[in-house]
Amino acid sequence: MARSAVALVAAVVLSGIAAGSLAAKAGPLRITAPGRAFQGKVAMVTVKAQSFGCKLSVRYSDGQKQADMFPTQVRNGTVTWQWQVPDFAAPGQAKLTAVCPGAGKATKSVVVVGGLIPPKISVVKQGFSVRVNGNGENVSYGLVLQNLSPNANALGVTALVNFVMPDNHLIGTASNQVPIINAGSYYYLGGELGFQGAPPIQRLEIVINPGGRAKTAKLFEPALDNVKMLPNDFDPNWLGYVQGDLINVHPTLALASSSMSCVIFDAAGNVLGGGTGGGNFKLQPGTRSFFKLSSGFDPIPFNKVASVSISIIPSYESPTAP
Repeated sequence: MARSAVALVAAVVLSGIAAGSLAAKAGPLRITAPGRAFQGKVAMVTVKAQSFGCKLSVRYSDGQKQADMFPTQVRNGTVTWQWQVPDFAAPGQAKLTAVCPGAGKATKSVVVVGGLIPPKISVVKQGFSVRVNGNGENVSYGLVLQNLSPNANALGVTALVNFVMPDNHLIGTASNQVPIINAGSYYYLGGELGFQGAPPIQRLEIVINPGGRAKTAKLFEPALDNVKMLPNDFDPNWLGYVQGDLINVHPTLALASSSMSCVIFDAAGNVLGGGTGGGNFKLQPGTRSFFKLSSGFDPIPFNKVASVSISIIPSYESPTAP
């Protein structure tokens, strides 16, 4: 064969190899993911790549980042992540970024949808009673609060109670901190504030800050039995105590302490006021103790008292070994 012919064949072969190499070269890295991802749920993300070093990162709409997630599966040229969206990931547009050694980088936008409905605290009922005593005045107040979220507990709820006079000016403010209100549940907040003199308090003005939130994990409350409302020992015209039995119904943990708050109602269901107290006896599972609430009731006329609702914030610990 002539030298020119050999050169021509070699050129054709080399050209074919080059063409084949270009045809076999992988295309640009692409992310496959759903258009929406939900708080607290798992979403599947994939890329086509012959690589075992791929990583996935997510930047949420508030700038928070979930970085360097390793694949859950690499098979047949497909890299897969089971992306666990955090419960409190910021809703809105998030940016996925996949990086694979030798294959490059790819990005994709995904909308994060809020699965948890943020707590909103509603003041369902409120009321107060006033008692002038000597040169001063005491006011007992009660609030019925409801967490309207069906699936998120409200944490660190702050309730400011402003005492408003007829001229719309404030004469005093009481600040209350409620550690937790379970999703969809009520909290009965009571308290008392004293004043010098006898200001004409016309109404309450309530300011609520829901604080933080947490995925529903219902607070396990103790049980109550034999609850009674009793008059003041020294002046039976006024409410003195709320007392009864506190029972630890937790199956495994000891009840270390109980912070208790209550609201007092008249026969028509109107709020007369409220009070606070606690149970500090350590109770093993299935045991009970006496409780007595005595703070905040002095301004409430005993002849109007019809019912009481009590909220309990308990703390638990491991039971004492027998």
